[in-house]
Amino acid sequence: MSNNQFETRPDHAQWGFLWYKEQEIFHATDADIAKIANDFKAAGITHVMTFSSTHFRWNFRSYFKEINRTIKRVVDACHAVGIYVVEHHSCNLFNGYKDRSDRVNAFVRAKPEDYPKLEADMSLECDVDGVKLKDLVQYSGLTGEPLWVDLYHAWAMCTNNPDYRKRYFNYLEDVYRQGVDGIMTDDVEFYALDSCACPHCRRLFRERYGKELPEAGDKAGWEAMLADQEGELFLTWKNFRYESSVNFHQAVVDHYTSLGLKMLRPNYIATSMSWANPWAYVFDDLPRLDWGFQECCCGAIRYSWPEYVLEAYHRSAVCHRYNVPVMSLYYPPTKNIQLFAWALSMYCGHKYLGTDHTNNIAAEGPLRAFEARHFDLLNHLTVNGRVGIYDSARSRELDGKYSDETYKMICGVGQACIFNNIPFAIVSYRDWKEYNNYKVIIVPSARFMADSEIVQLGDFMRAGGTLIWCEECGMGDCITGAMRTREKVFKLLGCSGNGKLLVMSAEELGVPSYKRAFTYGTDIDGKPRRLPSDGAWQPFTDAENQRRDALADRIIAELGEADIETECAPDCTLVSSYYSKTGTLTTHLVNATDTLKEDEPGTGFGHNDPVPFKPNAQPIRVRVRKPDALKDFCYSKANLYTLYGDDTVDAVDDGAYVEYEIPQGGLTDYLLVELVK
Repeated sequence: MSNNQFETRPDHAQWGFLWYKEQEIFHATDADIAKIANDFKAAGITHVMTFSSTHFRWNFRSYFKEINRTIKRVVDACHAVGIYVVEHHSCNLFNGYKDRSDRVNAFVRAKPEDYPKLEADMSLECDVDGVKLKDLVQYSGLTGEPLWVDLYHAWAMCTNNPDYRKRYFNYLEDVYRQGVDGIMTDDVEFYALDSCACPHCRRLFRERYGKELPEAGDKAGWEAMLADQEGELFLTWKNFRYESSVNFHQAVVDHYTSLGLKMLRPNYIATSMSWANPWAYVFDDLPRLDWGFQECCCGAIRYSWPEYVLEAYHRSAVCHRYNVPVMSLYYPPTKNIQLFAWALSMYCGHKYLGTDHTNNIAAEGPLRAFEARHFDLLNHLTVNGRVGIYDSARSRELDGKYSDETYKMICGVGQACIFNNIPFAIVSYRDWKEYNNYKVIIVPSARFMADSEIVQLGDFMRAGGTLIWCEECGMGDCITGAMRTREKVFKLLGCSGNGKLLVMSAEELGVPSYKRAFTYGTDIDGKPRRLPSDGAWQPFTDAENQRRDALADRIIAELGEADIETECAPDCTLVSSYYSKTGTLTTHLVNATDTLKEDEPGTGFGHNDPVPFKPNAQPIRVRVRKPDALKDFCYSKANLYTLYGDDTVDAVDDGAYVEYEIPQGGLTDYLLVELVK
């Protein structure tokens, strides 16, 4: 590395995606690559993650030499200006096509004229260092054939396959030789509930659990197993897949460690709570995580933000357990939407990570400068709230009902809190020592729980906390797979003590919640894709909004008083609050007003529809509860920080709450407020 100063403090890192495509691989000069690195440096970026048109790396086996040469040039240029480089690619997906009529869809990432050997290397009959490509891929239990991943128009390698691991780890060694500082092995997952049924997975399943899977291609056998989603074999199968993904991540760590290397390991997940995850994609249990981030993808940001914000709470929880920084990755198509995505990241307590599939990083400069200027107000703070919402990654993985029913409760509760400015944190059994930080813990969607999980929550209740319990929770044992009676669940809870148990139905907790609006991309004519007004995504009706708000009122009633109150704030004025025990107390406001409405009735919802950002027409009063740790501090002023300038207003501290007023027009897009002692 050069003598340039590198940012070695993980919490001060500012990440960006550095793209290399055909221009960089085949045509760019060293000066061209150096300019990209210098642009990133000027924008405040300290760490880059590579992204490439060769992301599905196994498609480009004939071009590894050229790709690695490009990686080396990127590393040299970035190191020259003090930027770390993490190489990122899909470790197992590769595009293909099943018949000639489908051929055009195989070349969405790269053109065959740029890579003359690309199409030949797609064939499953290809030789890969002495092994047929078809002997490295995932297999469908239902068909006995290589598994076709329709979502990505691809096949996928099996990460349990030792022949695949040998070849992939050999490739990683070549990547490491280019001087990269880290590696992100993307797409470690199984792509259908009946995958992978290759000989290696079937052998490992037998060795680990002493059970036999149906033969690959035994359609009736696999259908019977998959239909019995509370049966012992199905639950063991789900555990096997999840543990296999964790095992592969550990194998990557063990491999580079055996070479005497220490790689930076950022990682992500796109969705945890809002969508079914039948693919055994692990995030909560990664063996190594240095930065965590959420990928806010495949939806129109203006309309999809309620899901993205809810998911951000989960990433915050996991990164808190690892004690690592957390980020939100957005793909904003316009500067207006970039500003909204950045504002949402700040509101969630995340660092912003953005990309537009190019290296046009200059627009992020003012955003990065704001984050640097207010670092102490944006980092190392705790959510100023008294509500915990319980989540279980293992229950989500085991629960066959999650995709259709169970998710509704945690998403309904979470979005009821978000829309009504009720601060909360996602908690799990790993956080049991911190349960006493909350007055209310809501357990909405964890159908599968260990005895110890239920007992820990019962301890919280008996110690004086309020436990809101969905009647479906704890009915399955995530250790043995056995089903419990409701009486057994309540016996484990030990329903007595100083607290309160409030049992609610799935109907009561499962109020309507937004899921992302799939308008991502462009139509054939190049215009931004739109959904018609009668499409899959729709704003809620007044009755649906009332159901959601009624649930929020019930939660506030259990708190006694709201943690955040506003007056004269337009709908969808989002407010969050954070604090430190040393006296720092902040609020974040995001102007999301009218984002969930059509610009004009009947016009539908477009990917590029601008966020209105209408300035507040009258002053907004904000009242924030002081956490117990700050009771001895008195706040008299509020500093208002925006991208455009700062202001200071008076604050009133009554000992329990701090109140201040935002002037008319003081909230255009995003506002950071520091309460001053």
